[in-house]
Amino acid sequence: MLGFGQDPNEQHHETVGPGSSSAIESSFLMRLRERDSLAWSDLVHLYYPLIHRWCSRAQVPSDEIADVVQEVFRAVSTAIVRFDPNRKDASLRGWMFGITQRQLMAYRRNARKQPDGEGGTEALLRIQQVTDDGGESSMITEPVADRILVVRSALERLRSQVEPKTFSAFWQIMVDGKTPADVAEALQMKVATVYVIKGRLMRRLRDLLEGEL
Repeated sequence: MLGFGQDPNEQHHETVGPGSSSAIESSFLMRLRERDSLAWSDLVHLYYPLIHRWCSRAQVPSDEIADVVQEVFRAVSTAIVRFDPNRKDASLRGWMFGITQRQLMAYRRNARKQPDGEGGTEALLRIQQVTDDGGESSMITEPVADRILVVRSALERLRSQVEPKTFSAFWQIMVDGKTPADVAEALQMKVATVYVIKGRLMRRLRDLLEGEL
C-alpha cells in the first residue's frame, strides 16, 4: 500500500521502451484495486494537485490542507473497489470530487467542535461554503481547469519516469507536430525507435488517464 505521507513530487525513473515491464500496460484501475504500489503512487501524483486545489477553493487553511488531502486518499483506498467506470458520465475525477466533498464535510464538523481560540470558529467560517448550496457549485464551475490540471500532472508524471531524450521525442511528435523522421534526425535516433517511444508513451499516458477518458 502506498504511504500517503510521501512527497508527491518524489520522482522515480523507469525505462519505457522495448523492454518495459508489462505492468506498465495493464489497466490502471485494475491495478489500483489490486493495491499495486506503482498505481497508487501514480494516483497520488495525478490527483494530489487537484485535491489540493479543491481544498484551497473551499478555504481550508493552507497549513491544514495536507491533512485533508491525506484523509481523501485514505478514503479512496478503501472505496476504490466500488468505483464503476462503466456508469454513465463516470470519471475518476468526479468520483474523487465526491469523496473530497465528504472529507471536507467531516473537516467542517471537526472544526465546529474546536474551542474558540484554537482555530475552530475561524476555520468553520472559512469553510462554511463547503456544504452550503454555493460551496459545491462554486467548485464545479471549473471542470475544464480541473481536467487540464490532471492531464498536466499526468504529463509531468510521464516525464519523471523516462529519460529526457525519450520524453523529448514523444513531446515533439505529439505536441510540436513533428514527424518521426524529423525527430529521429534531431535526436540522433532510429526512426523505428521513435515510433516505439511514441506508442509506448501514448499507451502509458492513456493508462494514467484511464479514469478521465
